[in-house]
Amino acid sequence: MIFIVFATITSVLMLVIVRLFEKNKAHTFYALIFNYLSALIIGFTYSSIYLKSKDIHFIQIIYSLPYQVWLITIIEGILFITVFYWIAQTTRYYGIAVASVANKMSFIFPVLSAHFLFNDELNTLQALALLLAIFSVYLVTYSPNLKIRSDANKIIFPFLVFIGSGIIDSLINYGNKTFVNTEDRQYVFSTFVYGFALLTGFIYIKTDTKKIFHQDNFKWKSTIGLGLLLGIPNFFNLVFIIQALNTRILPSGQIFLILNLSNVITTALIGVFVFKEKLSWINWLGIILAILSMVLI
Repeated sequence: MIFIVFATITSVLMLVIVRLFEKNKAHTFYALIFNYLSALIIGFTYSSIYLKSKDIHFIQIIYSLPYQVWLITIIEGILFITVFYWIAQTTRYYGIAVASVANKMSFIFPVLSAHFLFNDELNTLQALALLLAIFSVYLVTYSPNLKIRSDANKIIFPFLVFIGSGIIDSLINYGNKTFVNTEDRQYVFSTFVYGFALLTGFIYIKTDTKKIFHQDNFKWKSTIGLGLLLGIPNFFNLVFIIQALNTRILPSGQIFLILNLSNVITTALIGVFVFKEKLSWINWLGIILAILSMVLI
């Protein structure tokens, strides 16, 4: 359970740092690039030291990994930064509430995939908790100022966020149960997934002929500093999620559900007490239902 707490804390730290981007005029996408650079360096350093203490050599593991581990790592790395872009586009055209709902609702994927692929338990009470969790996420992220547009060619972005985020979590769970199922492989995965995200980000910038990632009046100092800082909780968040899955205290689908709901609740409370945001009675009802859903699980 401690790893679920740590995973939630690092997720909240990531949110707080990202919220500082606009205030400090950081370039969002460039900061994300520096974030992945930081996560890659920290991951390689931390993993090398930790595995060396276990008489496991990091470099030797790299050369001995089967192609399935690298395939999962590459796909996850590409999705990490791509889904962020889709979230940015969803926010741009439909508002933050829609982007948040699309992202948070994605926990349905790892829950159901764990049930059908790995026979994780999903009894009637837990199914009720899942439905309650879906409803609670909608209520917590509900905003009366929801911005909706009918552009047919833009409606794809919320769906891409929903599907992409779900694939990310499902692949983490799938890898943990199959090819990325030993401590040495998990540390290599946790490190190089950010390396491939970094490489994908460079490719996006190089091929950005339409200036999608253009941003005026940003500060390089804030961009670099906040980006590098973000990489610290970003790396350890993935490590803690994998460690939480390894504990086997609950079926993996339920662990992802609890992780997501705890993030939703904590994010909302941080918004109230740190960023002085106001929650409506509907949002508070959503928090109560999210807590009830975790109790049912």
